[in-house]
Amino acid sequence: MNLKSISSFIASILLIGFTISTGIIIYYFFTTFPRTQMQEASGLTSKVLSCAGAMFEIKVKGCNLMNGLVLWLPMDEGEGTIVYDYSGYGNNGNLYNGTNACSNPPTEGCPTWVDGVLGKALSFDGVDDYVIVPNSPTLNPSKEVSVITWALFNILSDDKGAIDLIGKTLWWGGAFELQYFGDDIYFKIFNFTSSDLARVNNYLITDRWYFVAGTYNSNNGIINLYINGTLLAYKSSGGQINISTSNIAIGRNPAAGYFHNGTIDEVLIYNRALSEEEIKKLYYNSLENKFNITIGLLNNGYADLGNSFTAIVYLKNGTILQFPINFERSLNKGNYFEYNLTVDGYYPSYGLVDKLIVCSNDCQGVCSEVRVNNKC
Repeated sequence: MNLKSISSFIASILLIGFTISTGIIIYYFFTTFPRTQMQEASGLTSKVLSCAGAMFEIKVKGCNLMNGLVLWLPMDEGEGTIVYDYSGYGNNGNLYNGTNACSNPPTEGCPTWVDGVLGKALSFDGVDDYVIVPNSPTLNPSKEVSVITWALFNILSDDKGAIDLIGKTLWWGGAFELQYFGDDIYFKIFNFTSSDLARVNNYLITDRWYFVAGTYNSNNGIINLYINGTLLAYKSSGGQINISTSNIAIGRNPAAGYFHNGTIDEVLIYNRALSEEEIKKLYYNSLENKFNITIGLLNNGYADLGNSFTAIVYLKNGTILQFPINFERSLNKGNYFEYNLTVDGYYPSYGLVDKLIVCSNDCQGVCSEVRVNNKC
C-alpha cells in the first residue's frame, strides 16, 4: 500500500486515545505515544511491510458480571415475537397469548413492546400474556443461581394467586421462581424434597419500577432477596437445586391461570450466586452490549495523509468489522483528529475486541495496530 512517503521517520499515524465504554465496564487508557513503527522497503513511496502494535493489558472492574451468565434478555427488540438471548447460549424466548405462540406480526392480545427502564420492555395484560424460554441444560444450575429482572406492577391483588416474574416450575416442584403475591415478593428455591423462600411482605406498590434479584448458594444454604440493590430478606435452606425439565416462564404462574399485569425489562439468570456488591453494580449500571470506541489520529510527520481512513475491529469471536473514517480536512502535519464509532449488538461485551487497526488508502497494509488483553 502506498502511504505517501510514510516511514517511521517521516510520518505515522498514532493511536493515542482509545476508550471502550460498556456500561458497567469502562476502560480509559491514554499514553503519550503508544506508537507503531513503520517499515519501508526503499524510496519515498513504499509498502508497509510490518507493524509492531502496542499491547494494552487492562484490569477490568466488574468484568465478572459476565461470568456465569446463562440468560440475558435485554428485551430491546421493540418489535416481533422473539426476545433474543445475549448470553451467547441461544436461550431465546417466545411471546405467548394463552396457549398460542404469537405470530409475526403479533396477534391481538399478545405482549406489547413499550419503553422500559433500559431501552424497550414488554408489557403484559394480566389476562394471558407471557414469555416462554425453552428448557436447556444451561438453564439447570444445580449448586448456585441468580435470577434478576426489572418489574413494574399495574395491579397488586390478593384475589389472584402467586405470579412468577421469572420461574422454572411445574404444578408442584421445579427449580426456582422469582414470584409475587399481592404486595409480597419472594424468591423460592426447590431442592429434591422441599422448598424454601426468602420473602418481603407488604412492600410493593403499583406504577413503580423495582429491580428484583434472588440468589442461592448451596454451599452455605442461603437464599437472598434483593430489592433495588439492597438485601432485604434471606433464609437458611440447604441442598442442591432441583433439576427441572420445565421451561422458563416470564410473567405467569405455570401452575394456574395467573398472569402478570405490568411490565418486565432485562431478564438475567446466572449459574452462580452473585455477591451483594455485584447486585448493586447491576442495579446502578446494568449490562451493556455495546463498545464505544474513540480513536485519536495524530500526524507527527511531514506528509499529508488525506482525510479517509478505515478502522478494522477484530472481535474475539472471529468477526471482523470495518468502519470508514472520513474527516472534513486532511490529516496533515501536526493535525490531530478524533473519531467515535460504536460496535453494537455483539456479545459478550467484556473481552469483545481483540485488536483494532487503523489504515489509510486501500488497507492492503496497516499503519497502526493496538491489541487489547483484558484481565479481571
